Amino acid sequence: MRLTDTARTSTLLLICLTTLMLPSIQADTLSADSPQRLISTDAGATEILIALGVADRLVAVDDSSQTFIDHQLPRLGYHRALAAEGLMALSPDLIIGSDTMGPPHVVDALSRARIPLLQLNTPLTVGELASNITTLSAAMGVQESKDLLQELENIQQQLQNDTNNKPLSAAFLLRAEGGKLRMAGSDTAGHAFVELIGASNLADYQGYRSLSPEAVLEMQPDLLLFADTQGGGAAALLADMPVLRFSSAHEKGYLLLVDPNALVGGISLAALDEALRIKNILQP
Repeated sequence: MRLTDTARTSTLLLICLTTLMLPSIQADTLSADSPQRLISTDAGATEILIALGVADRLVAVDDSSQTFIDHQLPRLGYHRALAAEGLMALSPDLIIGSDTMGPPHVVDALSRARIPLLQLNTPLTVGELASNITTLSAAMGVQESKDLLQELENIQQQLQNDTNNKPLSAAFLLRAEGGKLRMAGSDTAGHAFVELIGASNLADYQGYRSLSPEAVLEMQPDLLLFADTQGGGAAALLADMPVLRFSSAHEKGYLLLVDPNALVGGISLAALDEALRIKNILQP
């Protein structure tokens, strides 16, 4: 579903209110002093910490965060399969993760050990991303988020500048290990990305579902978005799935690749950049 004018206005209002509320949020709800030894187990949080200028406080990150780190840090593995012993051994002042970090017994162990843990909601809207930026800024004791929130508002306005009278129908496809295709339905980062660019998702279900290239061709979406973890670009994608050469999206030049790393933790700063890039292709 495409965002209505009311929904768009609400998102912008949330960003503005978040900016105005920033000075009243106290970081000492987590610690009396701003934490200096951080562990991030969420790619989106890591990206925000870098944007806030506190990357030098990171002592370890999860595998998905490596994309955003330009220097070597200890890697903690997959964010859903963390080890409590490895986290505790690094003596963090604060561990930052998402609501999907785990397994649950690790989260429980951190709580019993009284290690400060900040779990952020996985953002599927720009407003939710803005809320996470505010929360992290307050926890870090920095004010740089005001500029970051203003940048978010500017990007949101650019994405809403839509000259199409009718939204394009879209399919967001994830190609993971083994080359299998999965199409994004509602409550996924893929669906959120489709909404960001003002398109209409053809999926009528929640989560991701597997499907064949032939099924994709039968749907004939105006726009094919691929988050391809296999790499190789569009040429490699079409070589593996030649039937998609006959799709209307490919014929119009609308078979487009999206950086899968940008959507690992939901809507991120990198995802917004990707959305603008796609939007500029659709509306040169």
